[in-house]
Amino acid sequence: IVVRDNRVANTGGTTLVNLTGTTGLSVVGTATVVNNEVVNTFTVNPQPGNLAYGIAFGGPPGAEYKAVAIDNRVTNSTDVGIACNQPPTSEVVLRDNIVVGAPAAYAGACTPIGTTNYP
Repeated sequence: IVVRDNRVANTGGTTLVNLTGTTGLSVVGTATVVNNEVVNTFTVNPQPGNLAYGIAFGGPPGAEYKAVAIDNRVTNSTDVGIACNQPPTSEVVLRDNIVVGAPAAYAGACTPIGTTNYP
C-alpha cells in the first residue's frame, strides 16, 4: 500500500458522541505514507476514545506489519498529529515529518529516524 501526494482538509465536526475518533488519513497494515498534507482534523466532542488524529497507523489484532511515514505535513489537529497504534511486533518508522498545531505531535510507539521530524 502506498498513500502518496494527497491533501486532506477539514475532517471532523460531528456532534455525535462515543465514536472511535476522527482521522484525516487512516492506514491499516504494511504501508508507505509519503508527501501528504493533512490540515484541520478536529472533533467537536473531545473525550477519551473520541479524539482527532491527522494520520493514524493501525493493524488488525495480532497482525504484524511494518509502515513508513516520510515527508508528511500535519497542521491543526485538535489532539494528535501522527498516531502509531500497533502490536508490539510491528513498527512504524517516521522520517522528515512536520506536525504543527497539535497538542501531541506524535503518540504511540513510533520510531523516529534521526532528528528530522518536527517537533
